[in-house]
Amino acid sequence: MKAKKLRGILWRLGYRDDPERGGGSHLLLRCEGRQDLHWWSHDKHTFAPHTVRNILVVQVGLTIEEAREVLRNG
Repeated sequence: MKAKKLRGILWRLGYRDDPERGGGSHLLLRCEGRQDLHWWSHDKHTFAPHTVRNILVVQVGLTIEEAREVLRNG
């Protein structure tokens, strides 16, 4: 999955760039009620499926079923 698409999914989940931190390809994404994410990728970078799962399930805190639903609708 391209980084740009995954970042769009994170935005739909409520994540936003923290304007006080980061810049360029290194950003801090924040979402109320969820763990902060350190975003470190250019838009054209491609993530492997296991990395996408790690970001959505381990870091964001979605269940496997929720992650699958978000990806289907993403």
